[in-house]
Amino acid sequence: MPRRPLYRGFLAIQLPIFLLAVALGLQLLASWRVSIARDGYAARVGAQTARIGKLVADLDLPAEQAQANRLLSLLLSDRGVLCVELVAPGLAPAAVAAPRRVGCRGETPDEIFNLALPDAPERSLRIGLSRAEIAEVGRQWRDYTIGLSLGAALLAAAAAGFAFRRAIGAPLRALLETIRASAEGGPIAPARKFADDEIGEVVDAFNLMQQRQRQDREALAAARDALGSIYDETPALLFTMTFDGVVVGAGRFFVEAVGYRRDEIVGRSFAQVVAPSARGRLYREALARLHGDGFARDVPLEVQRRDGEIIDVLFSAEIDPSDPARGRAVCVMTDVSALRAAERRLREQAFTDALTGLPNRAGFDEHLRAGLGAGRIDSLIAVMLVDLDDFKQVNDTWGHAAGDRLLIEAARRIRDCVAPQDLVARLGGDEFAIVCRQLAVPADAEAIARDIVGRFAEGIALEEGVARIGASVGVALGSMREGGAGELLRRADQAMYLAKRDGKNRCAVAGSSPAGRRAA
Repeated sequence: MPRRPLYRGFLAIQLPIFLLAVALGLQLLASWRVSIARDGYAARVGAQTARIGKLVADLDLPAEQAQANRLLSLLLSDRGVLCVELVAPGLAPAAVAAPRRVGCRGETPDEIFNLALPDAPERSLRIGLSRAEIAEVGRQWRDYTIGLSLGAALLAAAAAGFAFRRAIGAPLRALLETIRASAEGGPIAPARKFADDEIGEVVDAFNLMQQRQRQDREALAAARDALGSIYDETPALLFTMTFDGVVVGAGRFFVEAVGYRRDEIVGRSFAQVVAPSARGRLYREALARLHGDGFARDVPLEVQRRDGEIIDVLFSAEIDPSDPARGRAVCVMTDVSALRAAERRLREQAFTDALTGLPNRAGFDEHLRAGLGAGRIDSLIAVMLVDLDDFKQVNDTWGHAAGDRLLIEAARRIRDCVAPQDLVARLGGDEFAIVCRQLAVPADAEAIARDIVGRFAEGIALEEGVARIGASVGVALGSMREGGAGELLRRADQAMYLAKRDGKNRCAVAGSSPAGRRAA
């Protein structure tokens, strides 16, 4: 909608009032001038009529009628007298030469009056008056009034517009420009004050508001800086994201932890920082809880740094209490990588043989539960138990240190006989266990067992000398359907003792029943 200047509305109200006042004043002036003209006209005609009437009253009529007519024609020289005639007993009107004939027949005067002559009561003057002179004065003053009113209106409009623009328009424009600059985020500056009037009071009030707004902005900026400093200096992985998971703010420790620059991480989806294996948990647990409950607590996630390193964190988030309508959440992550690493070390220590680095009995049982359970239930599995023959003589002859070195070499030789994905564990002392899960035929297991026996038939060179030991291997074949790992381990143990009974340094394969066992 086009803007209507304020001064037009001002003139629309003030100009008609001004015109009415001027018109009334000029009308009164015109009436006064007409009244003066009327009085002057009456005085002039009255004086002339009295003088002529006195002269006519002294004439001897009808003998001197011609002289009377000449006197009456003097009255006709006044433009206010339209006609005149002498009324007397036995006297007839007579024509005169100038400027008009004496007598009122055929004329239409505006007013006719009879004037009795004081010195000759039987005589009177009949005079026809014209008000054209008065009407002309009225017209002149009417035209003058109209012209003067229009001129005064134009002058008043120009003067009022100039005065309004200077007294009201200029201060309002200056105030409006200051308001617009402030609304557009520009610097807060006081508006210019033109005069100590009502608009000046408005400007003073606005400047006071500006001053308080400036103070509020400075306080807000200081608070924002302090909050930003706290946000950056708090030793936690702080960041802010939308409900859709887009990062909109990041603390310094968070930026350093993920290895990106701040401008690289802000605007990016948080899911891109989470390791691919943990993104399902992010959506399923963290974001789902945030959307449903308004918060999420200690959700374990793995974050992938820019350099590819994976760090373990606990993710927590809550809807931003300062602006819940915008759908933002304040998030914090706790780096638990060191704790997870310590847990893994403790777990490795609990499940690993410290001497050989192989899984111990607890690790072997854990691998059986996890590894065998992940395979097909009907796939071919071989469980082998290896017991070193004559190992006690090495300990008794050369000491436990030599025995430890022999065990380390024994673990290496057993490991070399199986596939990388097969499990080798030290159950304790000189006893080892093997699980082979990718066998094509049963004969493959027996071939591995014979290879192990052959490796130990060779001497083992130690610092103290060459140790001559052997290996008795018990093999059990089957699947998870046939009683599981525990049953296979029991049968392998029985086959190993069968190999020892039959002379050691050999392997024995257990069948599905005692009658099916054989040694090789």
